[in-house]
Order: sequence, then structure tokens, then C-alpha cells
Amino acid sequence: MRVLFTSVPLVGHLFPMVPLAWALRSRGDDVLVACPTERFSSTVTTTGLPVGLIDAGIGPDEYAKASAVEGAGEQLATAIEESGRAWGALSARISAGMGELADDFRPDLVISEPCEYAGRLAAYERDIPWIEHSWALPGLPAYAAAARTALGGATAGAALPAPSATIHPCPPSLTEDPAAIAMRYVPYNGPARLQQWHRKGQGRPRALVTFGSLLLDRAHVDPRKLVTKLVESLTEAGFELVLGLDEGLAASLRPWPEHVLHAGWVTLNLALPHCDLVIHHGGSGTAMAALVSGVPQLIVPQATDQFVTAETLASSGAALGLTPEEDAPDMVAAHARRLLSEPVFRKRAAELAAEMAALPAPALVAEKLHIGM
Repeated sequence: MRVLFTSVPLVGHLFPMVPLAWALRSRGDDVLVACPTERFSSTVTTTGLPVGLIDAGIGPDEYAKASAVEGAGEQLATAIEESGRAWGALSARISAGMGELADDFRPDLVISEPCEYAGRLAAYERDIPWIEHSWALPGLPAYAAAARTALGGATAGAALPAPSATIHPCPPSLTEDPAAIAMRYVPYNGPARLQQWHRKGQGRPRALVTFGSLLLDRAHVDPRKLVTKLVESLTEAGFELVLGLDEGLAASLRPWPEHVLHAGWVTLNLALPHCDLVIHHGGSGTAMAALVSGVPQLIVPQATDQFVTAETLASSGAALGLTPEEDAPDMVAAHARRLLSEPVFRKRAAELAAEMAALPAPALVAEKLHIGM
């Protein structure tokens, strides 16, 4: 079988699909990942998967801008709509190139993540089945609804084609889509190397703190001041810290004070099993990697679907959430202490980890896709 994977060029969108892509390739299928920017193609090839480049002249910052539309509370729906329109406009610009790639590769199946639309349109136009592979929780329908208006002639005003199936790699109790193909979330976080600091040893509870790249893009936040204040508040509250930061930001803040074990790129699936909690922005990859490890979470969402992730996990009992207006460092420290002092959070996180572990591995899903084809 020949399988084309399509994703916007952001790691949070591509990485959740890597385990299934490798499961298919390992059983002998031909797999290709469509990539719309030259810069991101090296990220794809680093996964060990082959890449098909679609050069539409789109700068990587255009995709980052579509992902980081801020808006909370009453403005959240507007932010999601704006983000969806941006995804649709970007997909329209690569639609012709995606069609040419599909004609060259001749896939039997297309697998797309929730914010990439050129792949599903190419599949629909060529009568090829396509599957939506969410990042973890089901993709927001409002994204696709808004994207349709920006796609223009590509959809002729009609709804985007429905998938042949959907895959949600998250605990079934967190989704209301019983028809979806269940699959275990297997964290893939890029090149990984076990470090000595992973070992616990200072006797303090350990918190991993990461806000992805969005921390640098928030309009009214000085990341240097925010990180410095967070470090002060959390270390004074008794934590030792692992800081998952942009390498440039981490370098600009060195030397770090006592009780900061690491700052810079963090391989979540190696670090989280050695942490007591994680403080993050609500990215799907971070949230699901924490669930796999059974680690309680403090989520401070910044944009669009991150608010849904925060609400869902807080409702599940495995996390606490703070709104952007509440994310003062002292408030973060107080909520972090609560996550450790109340055993119910770790108990619920462990239950969700067990629920996740019981799901079919990507290899079994790959077999199921063959049977379905």
C-alpha cells in the first residue's frame, strides 16, 4: 500500500503522526510525507521518513502565525475562526502542488492532520480514501468550517470532504467520538538522548516547565522577565526545575540559579517519567506525553485549541488550568503546590495513563487499515 501523509510544517502537527507512519513503513508500505516548505523538510527527514517537497514559496513564519492566534474567553471563537481561515488560505496556496505530488506518488490512502486541507482535497478529487489523524483530542470542527471560506474555488462553497475514518490517539474517555479508530499515543519528540540530569537526586519535587515557541510570540510578554520570575517563584516554592525553552532564550538567561537542572530543548518522553508535574501551554504533544507518563499537569493556554485541551484535562481531574490573566508566576507556583499536595490529581493521571496503555499500538492500527483497504 502507498500512503501519503500531509501536515502543516509544524512539529506539533507532524510528530503525532510519525508512529503510525513508521508502523506502516515497517510492515512494508511505501510512505511519503508531503512538506510545503524547504526549511521543514529536514525536520521530516530527521524522523527517518521520506519527504515530498511542495515549493509554493510560503515562508515558515506564515504557518507559525496561523497557529498562534491569541484570544481567550469571549474572543476564543473569533481566534479559532481566524486561525482556521489562515490554515485554509495556506492550503489553497499549495493545492496545485499537492495534486501534482499525488499524481506522481499515486497513493492508495491519504492521512492528514486536522489543519492541512490540500491533502484531503487532492484525495477527494482522485477518489482516494483519506483519514483524519488528530494530534490527540479530536480536531475542532470550527477550524475546517472557517478554512472552507478561505479555500474558495477549491471547494466551490461546498463542505470539505468527510474522512473515511478518524484516528484520535488519546484516552477514549476524553473524546465523544465512538466511531473513531482507537490508537495508543506513542510520544515522538524528535532526536532523543538520555541525559544524566534525568536522574532524581535533590530531594525536591521536580517540575518540567515548557511553553513551546509561543512564549516568544506573545504580544505583551517579555519572555526573559517572565521566565526569570517563574524560576524564582517555583524554586522558592521548593521545586527543582527542568526548563523546556527555546535554545536562544535559554542561552540569554544563563547562568541559571541553583535547582535548575536543565534549560533548552527537552525530549519530553525521556524527561517526563522523571518529573512530578509539568507546567505548560496546552500543546497536544506535551499534554499527551504527560498523560502517557501519568504526570499531573498545570496548563496555562495561550491560543486556540490549547484552551480546549486545558478545559478537557482539567475536567478529567488530571490537571489544573489557569487563564492568561491568571498566569502570574506566584499563581503558577500556588497551583503547582496544590497538584502535588492533593493525591487525587496523580491518581487520575495514573488512571488515564493506564487507559492509554490499553489502546491498540500503531502497529495494530496499521494492520487494521490494511484490512479496511
